[in-house]
Amino acid sequence: MRLLSGLLVGLVLGCGDDPLSPEETARAALSDRGIAYTDSAFVAAADDGDLDVVRLFVEAGMSVDVRDEYGYTALHGAALGHLDVVEYLVGQGAVVNARADNGFTALHLAASWGHLDVVEYLVGQGAVVNAMYKRGYTALYWAAWNGHLSVVRYLVEHGASFGMETDSGFTPRDVAVLKGHTDVVEYFDSL
Repeated sequence: MRLLSGLLVGLVLGCGDDPLSPEETARAALSDRGIAYTDSAFVAAADDGDLDVVRLFVEAGMSVDVRDEYGYTALHGAALGHLDVVEYLVGQGAVVNARADNGFTALHLAASWGHLDVVEYLVGQGAVVNAMYKRGYTALYWAAWNGHLSVVRYLVEHGASFGMETDSGFTPRDVAVLKGHTDVVEYFDSL
């Protein structure tokens, strides 16, 4: 009888192991995967497109707008082609127009790498189409530089200025010529 009453008292008073909070559970899950709970590891997970790990970081209490050592946020990393992660981060309140230390926004990166789906989503969420990174480079400039015609078209259709010059005096058309992207040049010439 004494043992039974001791067990009942223990259950009623909450003796024994305290359950982990959701944050502690998420941090433990990260640790179990060998992932450190750091700003850089969070940004790297987004860069890798690992939505499950990104969610664990957020559940563990990581701010969606923390920055790595270069000032990049998780949204910058996700913009490299991981639309599902981009959508999740924006849904969690990530700043769409956050700038890295070098001035890049997530839109610059998505446009540079030709990820039209991410570009469309970011613009739809209020990304500044003509945001300039250091020396006057815009998302349109980088899309033209890399020959991403579909991204170039989309950005122009959504207000990107194709006549803007960099500090060096180059327009997006100029860099398309320089890089030999004739389809992009022809598109600019048709405007």
